[in-house]
Amino acid sequence: MFSEVIGENVKRVIIVRLIAVFGLFGVLLLFGLDGCAKEKPATKTPASSGNTDATPSPAGPDSHLVVLKQGQSSGLPAHPDDALSFVSVLQDSRCPIGVQCVWEGDGTVVLAVLTAGTSDTTRIELHTSSKFATQTTYKDLNIRLQKLDPYPQKDSKIAPADYVATLAITRQ
Repeated sequence: MFSEVIGENVKRVIIVRLIAVFGLFGVLLLFGLDGCAKEKPATKTPASSGNTDATPSPAGPDSHLVVLKQGQSSGLPAHPDDALSFVSVLQDSRCPIGVQCVWEGDGTVVLAVLTAGTSDTTRIELHTSSKFATQTTYKDLNIRLQKLDPYPQKDSKIAPADYVATLAITRQ
């Protein structure tokens, strides 16, 4: 009889704890899914700057904007014989317009700089998220990924050839 009473008490304690754990899990799940279910209002993304011929355009006294489509190259300001190329988008997990996300996501752009007169190529990865490297230095230049277009839309896929990277290049 004594063991039966202890057994019943243990069962009750276990059941109460299970209810508490599953209840807490349910509340957390409800709040987590609530954020995913709501749609963001669609916002217009600013149009690309239109500089698709891969030529630098001035953005300040020692600053240039370079707009490159995937596969294009451009000379670098102050080092016009060195070529900066937009190789690819390694990954694009940016939160699409029309979706509520836990974090903003990230787009990773792969660039290459071919040093004039050599076969040296410098590989550069820059990110859209400030949680990762958004800029780097090459010689006396600071190269920063300013924008990656187009911005993802809900229920659509971006073709690799459609990507355009806007880079701000400044002298140090």
